[in-house]
Amino acid sequence: MIRNGQFDPGTPNHEYPLTEKGVEQARFAGQFLAERFARPEFYFSTALTSDLLRATMTTDIILSIMRGVGPAPNKCLADSRLNEKWDGIFHDLGDRKVKELYPDQVRMRQKNGYWLYRAPGGENCPDVELRIRSFLRDYWDDMTCRHLLIVGHGRWFLIFQKLFHSWSVGRFLEEKDKANCHNCSVFVYSSMALRKKDPPDRFLPWEGRLDYNETQFA
Repeated sequence: MIRNGQFDPGTPNHEYPLTEKGVEQARFAGQFLAERFARPEFYFSTALTSDLLRATMTTDIILSIMRGVGPAPNKCLADSRLNEKWDGIFHDLGDRKVKELYPDQVRMRQKNGYWLYRAPGGENCPDVELRIRSFLRDYWDDMTCRHLLIVGHGRWFLIFQKLFHSWSVGRFLEEKDKANCHNCSVFVYSSMALRKKDPPDRFLPWEGRLDYNETQFA
């Protein structure tokens, strides 16, 4: 599935595995979570993960490390509502290739704005917001009364924050452009923070130990 350090072009996006660096990032995240939460008073009742392979692999690594230290979730559920925003014809392409292959679509995106634009075959941000609303309806009681471990993706979480914290579209775009939702970032909401809709505590367990890779959103 990976040849010469590159993904086989015949591999569908949802089957992309973690790279070697991604595995290391997941291990650092697992160690951080084990040190902080693998204790009876902070026991995670359930782990929820996107069903994309790279997310389920990350979850497996984290849970394996946590189980080696102390209590870990005994139930792990994959939920497609946690999947990353799907960009259709843009999804596997970098910005330069998108501009080269689809100049008319790029002009449409510039005219309609990133928040509302939907690439052919893909989702726009409000589509993902509907998924998040559905997810919150099902899991809100668990999120506020128990400890949940949720493993997902960068733009999903940005759209979650836009919805949950009542950000304007402008604020969402500013946060997106900052590109500070790195792989295997850990965001911690306490039950009180969820109820008051306070911002989460953010941690990057591998910071200073591994090099950064810029994440490019289509």
